[in-house]
Amino acid sequence: MKGMTKLKNLRKRLLALLLTLLLTGLPFAAAIPAAAADETFTVYVPPNFNPIYANGAAQPQGLMEDMATLLVPGWSARAASINVSSLYLTYPTDTDALAAIYYSNIYQHQDVAFDVKTAFSYSVSGGFITAIKPAYLSGSRATILAAIDTAANRMLSTVPAGASDLEKVLAVHDFLALNCEYDPTVSAGTTTPDSSYTAYGCLGLGVAVCQGYTMAASYLFGYLGINSLYVTSSSMSHAWNLVNVSGSWYHMDITWDDPTVDTLGRVMHNNFLRSSTGIGSTGHYGWDSGLPTGTNTTYDSFFWTNSTYYRSTMIAHNGKWHFTYSANNKVLRTATMPGGSPYANVLTLGYSGGWKSNEVGSYWTLAPFVARYGNKIFYNTPDSLRYVDLTDMTDHAFYTQPGLSGLQAIYQMRIEGDYAHIRLGTSPSIAAYQDVMVPLLPAGSVSPTGLNAPAQRELSLSVGATLQISGVSVTPSNATDPSIRWNSLDTGIVTVNASGQLTGIALGTTCVIAATANGAFAERFYVTVTAATGVPVTGVSVTPGTATIQRGNTQNLTATVSPANADDKTVTWSSSNTSVATVSSTGVVTAVAVGTATITA
Repeated sequence: MKGMTKLKNLRKRLLALLLTLLLTGLPFAAAIPAAAADETFTVYVPPNFNPIYANGAAQPQGLMEDMATLLVPGWSARAASINVSSLYLTYPTDTDALAAIYYSNIYQHQDVAFDVKTAFSYSVSGGFITAIKPAYLSGSRATILAAIDTAANRMLSTVPAGASDLEKVLAVHDFLALNCEYDPTVSAGTTTPDSSYTAYGCLGLGVAVCQGYTMAASYLFGYLGINSLYVTSSSMSHAWNLVNVSGSWYHMDITWDDPTVDTLGRVMHNNFLRSSTGIGSTGHYGWDSGLPTGTNTTYDSFFWTNSTYYRSTMIAHNGKWHFTYSANNKVLRTATMPGGSPYANVLTLGYSGGWKSNEVGSYWTLAPFVARYGNKIFYNTPDSLRYVDLTDMTDHAFYTQPGLSGLQAIYQMRIEGDYAHIRLGTSPSIAAYQDVMVPLLPAGSVSPTGLNAPAQRELSLSVGATLQISGVSVTPSNATDPSIRWNSLDTGIVTVNASGQLTGIALGTTCVIAATANGAFAERFYVTVTAATGVPVTGVSVTPGTATIQRGNTQNLTATVSPANADDKTVTWSSSNTSVATVSSTGVVTAVAVGTATITA
């Protein structure tokens, strides 16, 4: 993840990560026994632990960074023990600070700490904490990272070109809510696996608890240049993100916006970009007092907070967002964001109606969802799938589900590769359902199974220069649609055209994503744009090379500068003997007298 390390430099390093130490449940929070030489202690950091303030005192930022320089390479190598004796942490005075700083570094360095558990041990010798002994998820680190990055690349490929911070954060929120399920072991009262507390659980396995959702969001924000903090409430035993959008801090709780009984296609936004007051109004309380206060209330009463009517993902296209509106028989609407009215630019679709539900007696309830597939936005009706063609915004019928009877209808829908995954049931909160996979390609079509990409993923070019990315192709070679979708995560740094050619715009580092047309597979390239450097002249040739000129006559000479893209191709002419021949500033030679002269360019 070398490229990721460089990319994190895009993020403003917060000089104070204002989190709070929750002492409840931590060992050694009260009386701590004297340590014998070389004694080892184990610390279990609970899921709702989020410190930088230990015993009410802020931890020194220098110590945070010094610890990171030791932890990050140790985690990367899955070191069993990381020597921290150089920090001179005393025992027992610094134990709370150690736990605080350890966990905070896990959050801030998700690019390398994605497989690090919150539990760890430390060794004490001579009154000092000398070593930290991390605990890691079982399984190969490479396998875990590959699973995380497969999902991360898919998510990053959904970010529209030129996306604002708001659109980037929205893309992360919706992707995780759509593709992760809240771990059912929690409600079942059984043991929750360690993976569910990590980004790997959320992105790699699609199952997580609140900590896993929050860590996964941090992992993705690292690629998108979004600053974020980890929020916890010991009172709620819950965690969520605090994100910075255009200079303002907002609360974002993806877990609460994802139905606890996983529903295909359903995403709520009631806990998205809330001020501190706004998130409090949704039932959150008791979070870390040392965190920045979210004072911007712009989105507290935004249209999407009405979860009765707005329950689908938001799809960005050409400066507008597309989503379902479950009222007044309107299924899909568009609005310019942010601040645009959701009631503007209503699309005229081929369906307006409702779902007869046994939960609401004789009333009709709407349950449409939307999902993007190439240049189409699919949505479900009670008995069919339809789509809007984004090239001309026209509505089309696509598929009708056979064999429906009584109250049975399509209540859930999500696109998965080249298939629409639909669920049939008798109510929106389906207790028993039937899964149906509807192919989106014609019969006999060949779907992509992967994406080939060159091993060299770290690229560099200067401002104003171009660079062609080659060697990217869809597998198998006979895939029905072998096209590649290209996207830059920051078009202010580098742009990419439809064929994968980069153009350096400004200094910085970002990612360029290549994806299959259906979005099922994607790869990323780390692109650094450097300052334009001068291209030096390597030679000058003059034609003709020799010439005989009668006295009083002239001869035009031509100078060719190499290379052709040299920054300065200015030529200065001179004569070795002006009594024989002179030369003008444009290379015109005039014979003055009999003799020989050398003309130099």
